Amino acid sequence: MIRFRFVLLAAVAVHLALGLGAVRQKSITTDELFHLAGGYCFNALGDFRIHPDNGVLPQRLHALPAVLLGAHPPPLDTEAWRTADATVVGYDFLYRSGHDHAPLLAGARAVNALFGAALVVLVGLWARRLGGALAGTVSAALAALSPTLLAHGPLATTDAAAAFFLTAAAGAFWHWLGARTPAPRPQRRRLRPRLRHQVLRRPPPPRLRPARRPRPPPPAAPAPSLDPPRSTLRACGRPRRPRPRRVAVHLGVL
Repeated sequence: MIRFRFVLLAAVAVHLALGLGAVRQKSITTDELFHLAGGYCFNALGDFRIHPDNGVLPQRLHALPAVLLGAHPPPLDTEAWRTADATVVGYDFLYRSGHDHAPLLAGARAVNALFGAALVVLVGLWARRLGGALAGTVSAALAALSPTLLAHGPLATTDAAAAFFLTAAAGAFWHWLGARTPAPRPQRRRLRPRLRHQVLRRPPPPRLRPARRPRPPPPAAPAPSLDPPRSTLRACGRPRRPRPRRVAVHLGVL
């Protein structure tokens, strides 16, 4: 845990050094003009007519160094102020109010760079929770050296702030889901093998037997005769026919 903290601090230090070192050679951007003027009006004048649609909190933080350094407000009796022309009011605030714009711009960029550093820490901690210390170290290093984060983090815009708060909201929601999901209960008794086979597995397909040839029909019984049998004739007293052998015996006796 201690080594991982040192890794996070090293990643944040490298990110701030690279970002703030490179931004010193960059001129002011159009968005920074709006944000500085709007944030100063929010903090010093309590007026929200200048650029209120791009996040109030980041602009307030961007203009905090200007308020602490005692910057002068822009001219308030102009047509640009009455019509809320952010471009003209921002230009008047930085270049026509009687103060140097360089310290105001540098302070605003330094404050916004803290959002990028916080995002690096957040990515490292989330990755460490998901995959361990090695995953957190690699993720923090990749976030600290990200060209997109190095380019937009030190500028006085709302990009880094939006990225940080969106990631933090997603991480908080993911943590809440993990805390609310109940753990699976262990199964008390094991199912029988036959029942488990029926419940957990698909039933086996039915076996197809080859078709059998139809058997020939049995022979038909002979039709009954209409003549009475011999036993019936004997019982009725019908005279018997003399046989030749018996006739010969009788003749010999005589």
